[in-house]
Amino acid sequence: MLNRLFYFYRKLPHYLGHRASPMLRALSTPWHYYQSIPRHQDAPVIIYTMGKVGTITIQKSLLNAEVFFVRETHKFLPHNVNYPYASPKQKRIYRGGIIERKLFYPWLFRRPKVRVVTMVREPIGRLISIYLFTADWRFNLRIKEARLQTLLDYFPRLFEQDFAHPLVPGYFFECEIKQHLGIDAYQNPSPQDKGSVTIDQDRFSLLLMRLETPDVQKATALSDWINRPVEITRKNTANDAGYAHIYEEFKRRVRIPYRYAEAIYRSSFMQHFYTPEERAKFWQRWEPQLDKSIALPEWVENQLQKYHPPVADLPPSARL
Repeated sequence: MLNRLFYFYRKLPHYLGHRASPMLRALSTPWHYYQSIPRHQDAPVIIYTMGKVGTITIQKSLLNAEVFFVRETHKFLPHNVNYPYASPKQKRIYRGGIIERKLFYPWLFRRPKVRVVTMVREPIGRLISIYLFTADWRFNLRIKEARLQTLLDYFPRLFEQDFAHPLVPGYFFECEIKQHLGIDAYQNPSPQDKGSVTIDQDRFSLLLMRLETPDVQKATALSDWINRPVEITRKNTANDAGYAHIYEEFKRRVRIPYRYAEAIYRSSFMQHFYTPEERAKFWQRWEPQLDKSIALPEWVENQLQKYHPPVADLPPSARL
């Protein structure tokens, strides 16, 4: 009986850390940390990403590898108490996250050693994924029931209001990774060759990977970094959500603001993380769907100008 109670005591913080409500998860953070770190690993692992880049897949893979203290976040500190267009459930999740970020993330980030994983993804594919993933609670569009044309018509509204997932990837690396970790990704080695790169600076060990990297290479990078075998377990994908067929058809027909694609494809972001051949291939994929008539709101334009100043030419096909 005492053994069972002790087992329950040891496992409860892990349960609260990953399956409980946002409020309980936030309040259990210190208990979870002190139960996990001395016994299983020498540093907390924080998956710190811009969203829709495979965050939950990495978290699930690490948990399956018995890395018990793993937290995921898209922002170090929230910039808005209210989630735009959010349902009551989403608001509860977001407000629970506020408590965790304001009270415990500053404390976690000051640990003697911290492991951080972040990911990058081709920006237009990520933009579409964000839209379909959030359309239900942002625009009251149930993906499985809405007409495809309705989903296409609503797409430009994605840019109407800023929210937790930054739409401009350069913002994340400047205002999250650089500001809170002190790491300038663009001034460190590129993950172009191996699909991942490890950056050790001060007390942080940052593993930066590309979503497009094959799962086998991601598993190898994680295993070497965490010093234990890791297998990639895909989670939170379009297939899991049950709208994979809609996702594929939407990608074939959606119109993308040309200005958005132009700014990002000429910036340090694409130049640093993707080879010229990869940039040309991505551009060729999306070019027929780029629409110069779609205007971007002022806040998006301002972020593009600030975080994606042009440093490179567009692929040759765009200049013909």
